[in-house]
Amino acid sequence: MSTSLTAMLAATLYQVRASDADPASMDEAVTLLARAVNNRPTSLELVSGELFVNDIPLPADAPGVSHVVTMLTDHRLMRLALPAGLETRRWREIAEVLASLPALYPAIDDLRDALRASVPAAVVVSSEHEPGITDLREELFEIPGLMTDAGAISSSPTEGLTSRSTDRSELSARLDPILRDAGEAVVARDFERLATLLLELITIGDHSDDATRMILSRERRRVTPQSTIEAMVRLLPRPDIAPVIPKAVKALGRDGVDALIDAMSGAPNSVERRAYIEALATSRDADEAILASLGSAQADLVRDAAEVAGRRRMEAAISTLGHLLKHNDERVRTAAWQALESIGTNEALATLYGDHGAGRNR
Repeated sequence: MSTSLTAMLAATLYQVRASDADPASMDEAVTLLARAVNNRPTSLELVSGELFVNDIPLPADAPGVSHVVTMLTDHRLMRLALPAGLETRRWREIAEVLASLPALYPAIDDLRDALRASVPAAVVVSSEHEPGITDLREELFEIPGLMTDAGAISSSPTEGLTSRSTDRSELSARLDPILRDAGEAVVARDFERLATLLLELITIGDHSDDATRMILSRERRRVTPQSTIEAMVRLLPRPDIAPVIPKAVKALGRDGVDALIDAMSGAPNSVERRAYIEALATSRDADEAILASLGSAQADLVRDAAEVAGRRRMEAAISTLGHLLKHNDERVRTAAWQALESIGTNEALATLYGDHGAGRNR
């Protein structure tokens, strides 16, 4: 989704700027852009010249990336975050602002005001200062008009400013030591200490709003690269592993899940496979990745993913598991059968036994 969004945004920006663009082409470009966004929140961010779309780094040669990077650079934008559910006409208005000449908005406040005229909840963070740990969190305190939970403008600007300053100070005071220690633990390969710190970050996120969680996630990725998560995952089969490490891996969500699936797909023996399966069975945000693994060309991975789907009682996997009952590998067929029995809903049992299967669940 990130690459298609970037490509569609670049195409829309081009249509806005093109002197010979016709209205039909413009409408089509904006429609495709809105479709790529799919009513989800959207964020564009430049970190050391690298483009992140929804916190996912994109290669420089991906479609539209260079065009979007140029646009962000020209407008001195480090980050632009937009809420979910924007109408197509709003995307057209956003594109018209972003495609305009930077000279039209000589200050970042001018650009911010122009964007918020169409999208009041837009978050606009300037790149005019080199971002440090605290600067990367400026967007937390960038909500337009110091908005309340209901989205209304605060009636007490002084009170809002005081609260914002206090929140910023408290957040920095909590995060900076954790991030610093986590970076040191990564360098020292002290995985037990790192796991403890990651759980602290995750706990803070669990008690925060969506914007804060987004920042916490990006800050965590900044100090803890995916290669480090993968190294932690490789420790799971060891009998002497500190319990905090698998706990942290399972709490990481998609980053931990991706590392677990990668390790499981290349596991050399059943002991290692079992460790990864056990972790995936209780990991956060694993369903989407498990569903994707059920379509793998690797029979071993499909078999293990089917077991995980059964243990997680993934009703969304029932249809795919039903197709796997006809897989050419007997181990996959067996795992799919057992998974459907474990899910145990009327639909799952009907997939196994036909229309009479639902009665077994009564």
